Amino acid sequence: MRIISRANKPLAVIIPYEDYQEQKEEREKERRLRLAASKIDKWRKKHAQQLKGLNSVEIIRKMRAER
Repeated sequence: MRIISRANKPLAVIIPYEDYQEQKEEREKERRLRLAASKIDKWRKKHAQQLKGLNSVEIIRKMRAER
């Protein structure tokens, strides 16, 4: 990492490309996870009435029993 300064005030920080790429990938992954979570929340709110009273464990047990 290298800091470029003028009059003892930092102007820019130069970091290795690998570090930048790693940070960029982490930010992109976090953005995708936040987008997925927001889509799940929207779906849940949209279908809340239809899913009210359903027990997912019971549904899975019934599906497995039918096999």
